[in-house]
Amino acid sequence: MKAKALTMTDKIKYVQDTLYVISGKWKLPILMTMYDGKTRFRDIQRAIPAITTRVLSKELKDLESNQLIIRTVYDDSPVLVEYTLAALIVKA
Repeated sequence: MKAKALTMTDKIKYVQDTLYVISGKWKLPILMTMYDGKTRFRDIQRAIPAITTRVLSKELKDLESNQLIIRTVYDDSPVLVEYTLAALIVKA
């Protein structure tokens, strides 16, 4: 079965939705720090020194809720949390 051809209105809506999700001062720099693979919270914070811990935490939660990143928690001692880009972003 063929996929329905997208109209220009549909394409514009998809672009607008994408821009809305990644808009803001910090989301794109955060995503760029994860481009090379698994990244820890502190690694992101070191890569973007001007971001506060609170803002970074909020932005990571937003990116995770929009399924742009994947948060993995390892039950080691101490607990290890890694962030990776979702497969959707990596393939694009």
